[in-house]
Amino acid sequence: MCSGQVDAVTDDGTILWLRPTAQNRRLFEKAESYEAWATEDRAGFHYEVTKGLNQEQRT
Repeated sequence: MCSGQVDAVTDDGTILWLRPTAQNRRLFEKAESYEAWATEDRAGFHYEVTKGLNQEQRT
């Protein structure tokens, strides 16, 4: 799992660049079964990214 601020997202939402605290930004692709969601804390909204199960593992 990775968390940080979203730096950029493609128009179709298939690629997301996340900037973890005090690190370089990282690229996450939806095609690689990554999922992203917003979390809220005292400092505002943050996003977490995790790698989900691919279609073969879900069946």
